[in-house]
Amino acid sequence: MRAVRPAEHPCVGQRRRTRRPDGSRVDRAGRDSAGRALAGISTLRTHGIPFTAIAVVRAPSAARARELYNWFASLGCASLGVNLVERKGIQRADETSAHDRVVEFWAALVDRAESDGRLRVRDVDDALGFVRAQLAGTAEARADRPHDPVPMVMWNGDVAPFGPELAGFSSPVHGRFAAANVLGAGLTQAVARAAGLPWVAEAMRGVAACRAVCDHFSYCRGGSPANKYFETGSFDSTETRYCRNSRKALMEGVLHHVGQR
Repeated sequence: MRAVRPAEHPCVGQRRRTRRPDGSRVDRAGRDSAGRALAGISTLRTHGIPFTAIAVVRAPSAARARELYNWFASLGCASLGVNLVERKGIQRADETSAHDRVVEFWAALVDRAESDGRLRVRDVDDALGFVRAQLAGTAEARADRPHDPVPMVMWNGDVAPFGPELAGFSSPVHGRFAAANVLGAGLTQAVARAAGLPWVAEAMRGVAACRAVCDHFSYCRGGSPANKYFETGSFDSTETRYCRNSRKALMEGVLHHVGQR
């Protein structure tokens, strides 16, 4: 589930078109959903049911990282995923943060996760796991693992073969980003048909291009096709803002934290 803080919290973001002036997450009727989310979390805690959360962060900084970690840890969250605001889907805001501040954000988040230990942070665990694999000499093997397509079945049965964020979208060149419909083809057949789609082939060319030019390929394995499309308009591009902020800057933040020990 997604946990959100009341309206004054600066780290709350959302994807819906409906948005209050203060930026808090609202439901389809435009009503603030934070109170109901917190009530649901209270019920889970009462019954001893673990929960996880995803936070969408604007204007990252070291102070915001510490605030974010401390609040979700005090909430009793078992694990936190962090998404920096990015250009994807209906989110068209063109937000740019200074690279140094993004690195400082991740370094502070790594420091809190490592020194405090109450809360696991998805992104930190992933980055530290890669560093451990590098030290063990096994990291490069990650680059050759088959991609996990993560297919998304939409409300009407259409299947987006990879990149759940592409569900429901289309382009003038490729049409709808769907392989088939499970009501007629079944999920296995729908995913199998994806290999013959031109835009899927374009995305695979993008992965190959990343492999050829990026020193971080064994870590990110070609990035997100959805980020590439929404940022650049094509699937065969290489570096995106997501790459810079949520992969390269994250790894720099991890190395900065390790260097401060």
